[in-house]
Amino acid sequence: MKKKIAISVAVAGLFFMTVIYFFSISGEQINSRELLEQVKASIGSDEDPAARAFYEWKRLRDPATRKIPTGIRAKELEFASSLYAKAIKSEFGKPGNLTQGWANRGPFNIGGRTRALAIDETNENTILAGGISGGMWRSTTGGAAWTKMTDPSQLHSVTCIAQDTRSGHTSTWYYGTGEYRGNSASGGGVDAMYAGDGIFKSTDGGTSWSLLSSTSTGTPHVFDSLFDFVWNIVIDPSNTTEEEVYAATYGTIYRSTDGG
Repeated sequence: MKKKIAISVAVAGLFFMTVIYFFSISGEQINSRELLEQVKASIGSDEDPAARAFYEWKRLRDPATRKIPTGIRAKELEFASSLYAKAIKSEFGKPGNLTQGWANRGPFNIGGRTRALAIDETNENTILAGGISGGMWRSTTGGAAWTKMTDPSQLHSVTCIAQDTRSGHTSTWYYGTGEYRGNSASGGGVDAMYAGDGIFKSTDGGTSWSLLSSTSTGTPHVFDSLFDFVWNIVIDPSNTTEEEVYAATYGTIYRSTDGG
């Protein structure tokens, strides 16, 4: 009895080794789709690790030798590490361009999460930065110092900002309010939205701001207007006779030809 069991085990082992050998020398002849279907049918799952391993082996092997090249991972890492050096030497990456450092320019702690930032077309040292919950900030020293421009009684939510770049109109700015997605609270889902209340406008270079009544309901705690969430604002610089403004809001795009 024991002898018969031993013979059966030996035969089974020989069969298994034959199958493995067949896989190793005849990979190109194997119908991978049929094999995958057989494996899936045998275990009843689309996530079979054996099928995945077989797929990876066929994808990575050398078609000529049917083997994964020796040391391929080390060669991959070596190639990846050389990309930076190649970029430095290329005409698109002049020496020093990728080694320049960055310095934090604030506003520090009290600025809120900055989502909107723009540099004044007429003066590169004038920068406007808006936070989701920190309001609008302005710097005239290239970011070395900041002053809060949002009045304490105004809504401190800024999601986007735009300057009128037309000649003679560069002192006009707009910023939108309300963030529907992207907030870090509650995992960043819809429940974490930070509601706004329309669009603000400045005609003195961002020093003071007023809320456009056509975009506000006065109830930021209630979602009752598409202007409660403003994604982006752009001004048409080709319109020389009208102040043409576009606002991407919740579910639609609004257009104004009279400055809002």
